[in-house]
Amino acid sequence: MNSLGQQPTESELRDIIHEVDLDNTGTIDFQEFLALMAPRDQQYRDIDRELRDAFNVFDKDKTGTIDATELRLVMKALGENLTDEQIEEMIKEADKDGNGTIDFEEFKAIMQL
Repeated sequence: MNSLGQQPTESELRDIIHEVDLDNTGTIDFQEFLALMAPRDQQYRDIDRELRDAFNVFDKDKTGTIDATELRLVMKALGENLTDEQIEEMIKEADKDGNGTIDFEEFKAIMQL
């Protein structure tokens, strides 16, 4: 659960096991685990879809990346008149691979801070 961004306490884990342990074995089998995770999985897919939609607003030329020109256009449309230096700093902060653009994974990382 930690790898999914969940950090339940021991007490919360006991409550979760009690809630989904339909056969009262004191453990969660695979089917019970799937029933537990299905709502969370849908929640993550919805967030991912929303982030993809937001990314596509920025990615004007549909190349799969956001460059400084695209970022400037969207920020201006939002009423933000940023300097070239501010735009470059925003790109630099998100651009983890150093290629001068922001891909979807980099966008997701910066948006989920």
